[in-house]
Amino acid sequence: MQNNAQRIQNQLPAAGEFRGRSSVPLHVVEQSSTFCGPHTESERCTERNSFMKGPCDELCPFLQDIGVLHILSSADVARATAPGISFAYRPSAFETFKKNIDYVSVVSPEPFIVDASGLIYGELEPRLLKLAKEHNVRIMPQIKNIDVTQGLFRKEWVHAILNDSKAGERAIRSMVDLCKRYGLWGMQIDFENIQIDDRDAMTSFVRRATNALHDEGFKLSVAAVHRSEEYAGANTYTQWMMKEWRGGYDLKAIGEIADFVKIMSYGQHTRRTTPGPSQGLPWLEQVIRYFLLFVPPQKLSLASPWRGSVLHRGRYGPLLPECQVVE
Repeated sequence: MQNNAQRIQNQLPAAGEFRGRSSVPLHVVEQSSTFCGPHTESERCTERNSFMKGPCDELCPFLQDIGVLHILSSADVARATAPGISFAYRPSAFETFKKNIDYVSVVSPEPFIVDASGLIYGELEPRLLKLAKEHNVRIMPQIKNIDVTQGLFRKEWVHAILNDSKAGERAIRSMVDLCKRYGLWGMQIDFENIQIDDRDAMTSFVRRATNALHDEGFKLSVAAVHRSEEYAGANTYTQWMMKEWRGGYDLKAIGEIADFVKIMSYGQHTRRTTPGPSQGLPWLEQVIRYFLLFVPPQKLSLASPWRGSVLHRGRYGPLLPECQVVE
């Protein structure tokens, strides 16, 4: 029986029918076109998740032009060695997932949370498991260091997991156990708010987790915050982003160790910046090309969420000084 990646490949035109085609096989996780703005200096924006129907008319041709649209350019999909389209699932999106399941090769739900002790809690929806397995969709849940009571990624939690050997091993054993219990394809590590000083510890954790999962026949993916250079940037905001968010991932090492690396390719503009797109195409190309310097293209995926931003005038007070710097 064909899996969904093979069915997608069979529906696509021959390789020569796309202009700008190359052999670079970066696969698409989700597609969107989002914009944060306009607003005045007294306004901030907050993000609201929403599903935007239909394919992005700008993103797909752009990816074809620079040669990184995996589902259109790589024989790896036909061999089912890498995902074609991965669906980042939340319970509210079940009907959307069900409607479009024939176009999905991997579903990546977000039920699992890990705390500072390395304890993982959460559970997968039975209806999701049943539907995915009936349609031969691989299941690769995300594990996050997020405090659901605050909606924040806790840097102290991930610091403890990465530096306390007992906490780290506890988390890794739980990841393996979850894969066995649910019959998963693997796990995705979505650790965020990692400080740059924990970069080596993060690499060590990824290596140990990959080895443990591989020993049992499972895969490991790592989500990494976007960046397009090692330079800390022009202001205190970009410096903070590099120190607290972007700099904690050794892209070359993780690209060699893990099975896949997902670029969190969004957040070009936020409530701390000037107005602009969540992922403008020139910026997106710059980020992709930078990651391709370190990560093998067949391992790279592009996360581009269906999400917009809602602006609230004056709700959060004046903008920070660095917001006046245009990126």
